[in-house]
Amino acid sequence: MRAQDGPMVGPMPGIAFKESTIQLNPGDELFLYTDGVTEADNRRRELFGNNRLKSVLNTSQATSVVERLNEVMNAVRGFAGEAPQADDITMLGLRYHGVAPSDVAAQVFHQMMPNQLMAIPDLQTAFEEYVSQWAAARPLIPTLNMALDDLLNNVVQYAFPNDQTEHQVEVEGEVREDCVVLTIMDDGIPFNPLSVAPPDLSVLLHEREIGGLGIHLIRSMFDEVTYHRKVGRNVLTIKKKLVAEKPAPSGRPDMTGISALEAERLPQQAHEDSRRVGMGVDIQHRETVLIVTPRDRFDTNSAPEVERVLMDQIGRGERQIILDLSQISYISSIGLRVILKAVVTMMSTGGKVVLYGGNDHVRAVLQLSGALMMSLQASTFDEALSKVHEGVS
Repeated sequence: MRAQDGPMVGPMPGIAFKESTIQLNPGDELFLYTDGVTEADNRRRELFGNNRLKSVLNTSQATSVVERLNEVMNAVRGFAGEAPQADDITMLGLRYHGVAPSDVAAQVFHQMMPNQLMAIPDLQTAFEEYVSQWAAARPLIPTLNMALDDLLNNVVQYAFPNDQTEHQVEVEGEVREDCVVLTIMDDGIPFNPLSVAPPDLSVLLHEREIGGLGIHLIRSMFDEVTYHRKVGRNVLTIKKKLVAEKPAPSGRPDMTGISALEAERLPQQAHEDSRRVGMGVDIQHRETVLIVTPRDRFDTNSAPEVERVLMDQIGRGERQIILDLSQISYISSIGLRVILKAVVTMMSTGGKVVLYGGNDHVRAVLQLSGALMMSLQASTFDEALSKVHEGVS
């Protein structure tokens, strides 16, 4: 059982308080009680005590937890009689029934990751494989990947200032009946990301601070986000409700989040100059317009290459750029920063950047990034061509 611990109330100095764990098997019961149970006294000032409590529990023939609690309560009342009690008598019982049989390989996800940016994709891939076991959870993979990229990037970049030693970041996940839960834990400096003020999305694009969008996107796209500090560790938990299951098409399931119907392909013409300029970026010219197409993901590890290509092409004199987002499965705030930088740079040169394509997740991220970002987006390639020519000096 996982719970969010709060501060200890009324600890006594000189006493060591320890944590312990126990493995419950199906059918095992937990019995919790206040000291008012064992310290209940009778007219002779005798205490009910631990031994009597153990005896009642050990000899109980009750078939339910409720019946067993009633047996203990009746035993305490019978012992105390009419003697007034100075403390509350409170009990809680529960029975663990185990996990229902399932055809999934792993019921929960748990993995450690070194505090290195290059380790993020491997963890994302492992979490994708875990989540994809549930059909209702698969549509959430792009958004979950975005959250992992933003949150883990923040931990690696800022949790361990002036500390060159390697630290382990712990990631836990669970697909439940109605939601996906993801928890990230690190032993870095105390930092509550929920205390960060949301970015001002109303200011002009060229006046906006680049950054601050990550936690804004997560808080907007997830149903619950909580933070607490526990025994020297930052603990951040996010939850997202499952979506209604849709009939899957025949063939291998698509986990990229890219719909073949959503991604309008660019018309291919013989005179186009199309080439791959990096592992994950294609460029091609349509007369005076440069089309830049990132592939797979637009995040911590891929964004630097996209930025290099964009800045290099702007430096070569390109003034009309269409950024085709139809081939990426998701975008994180790190990808957004690259777009913002390119847009601001083009503004200073009299050029223009227009965004085109993108799956549901990408469109949602752009919408949450502000009206100005949405104004850069075109719904069709022809519209993108028209917009990129507008107002170019």
